[in-house]
Amino acid sequence: MRRSDNLIKIITLIVFVALAAYIGYYLYYMQANPLKTVLAIAYTSDDCATTEGYAVRNETVLYGCGGSVSVLADDGEKISAGEAVAVEYKSSGAADRSSDETALRLRIDQLETMLKSMDGGSIRASAYDSVTELSSAVGNGDLENLDRLLAEIDSFIFSDMSDYSEDGIKSEIDSCREQLDRLNGTVYSDTVYISPSRPGTFSSSADGLETVTPESLENLTVSGYFDLFKPSSPDKNAVGKMCYGTTWYYVTAISDEIASRLSRGGYATMRFKKNYDATVQMKVDYISAEDDGMRVAVFSTNKYLPDVVSIRSLSADIVFSTYSGIRVPKEAVHIDDEGVKYVYLLSGVQSRRADLEILCDLGDYYIVSPLNSGVFHDGSEIIIKANGLHDGKVVQSGMGI
Repeated sequence: MRRSDNLIKIITLIVFVALAAYIGYYLYYMQANPLKTVLAIAYTSDDCATTEGYAVRNETVLYGCGGSVSVLADDGEKISAGEAVAVEYKSSGAADRSSDETALRLRIDQLETMLKSMDGGSIRASAYDSVTELSSAVGNGDLENLDRLLAEIDSFIFSDMSDYSEDGIKSEIDSCREQLDRLNGTVYSDTVYISPSRPGTFSSSADGLETVTPESLENLTVSGYFDLFKPSSPDKNAVGKMCYGTTWYYVTAISDEIASRLSRGGYATMRFKKNYDATVQMKVDYISAEDDGMRVAVFSTNKYLPDVVSIRSLSADIVFSTYSGIRVPKEAVHIDDEGVKYVYLLSGVQSRRADLEILCDLGDYYIVSPLNSGVFHDGSEIIIKANGLHDGKVVQSGMGI
């Protein structure tokens, strides 16, 4: 046993010495022949400035009389003059009728969805679609159709579809519609329909800033901007608002440096985010005089009004330029005597020169455009560090990063 133990110790010592020698040689080799590389990556970067501001429209508030209100129109819906956008119930009986009406509408939606799934549709697929739509609505804070979605889910998941026949569903739909027609066909003194006097786009959101009109933005100063958009509360009798025309405005206070990059009468790319996700080309209508390093900027567009009709506060990036190219570490870039910038690429066991144009400075990196994309492209191996580099030099491949 003792001879066997000694043999194991000798073998262990030999392995340890060999490993130490290998590590020592590797470290010496790496020090004497440093080669550090990185993969070229396609990259896009925006030259932009972030702003916080407000949407302004030509809008008026629609008022009720303090009763229970049921909104009939959807946000962003085009409404004709005299068309009802809401109904107000002034008594408990009227409120009960409103509740009955809502229940009938939900039941009709539920039955029609069930009928659709029977007519060549899949109950499982319909249930999945309803759950997905509900999840999306809750995630986006859009609770307008919450009751309908819950009713659909109830019909697919918690109801026994075997208890229903196609004829039975159609018969119940007809019955519900008859009851709804009777409710809507009777004129009640305690029920008032609210309608606009002229056509426009409806929003159920009134925030108290409807008095801020496009005319309010003319010759607006920096101090006037902050006074204009002080927090406000809507009238308790407001049931919504109407927005007229197709043009809306985005007004914001920006630094003098950012404003200097805008041209009045020109156009700017506005990339909205948070509560409105869209990129919109807007005209630069107005830039105020400088006040304590700040200026007011007003942008306008005649597109997408229905999308922003219920939004007041907006966050946006003003995008001045977009650069697309290859991201390169600054330490890999060389400059020759004629001022031409280039990098060395690892091609097999040789280094190859690739000239480039710098598009954008990102701090530790450049975004560059290769002058010969056939040589230098996304996925090329860029040499960051090596001894005595020149075009065509044979280099020993170390560990790329």
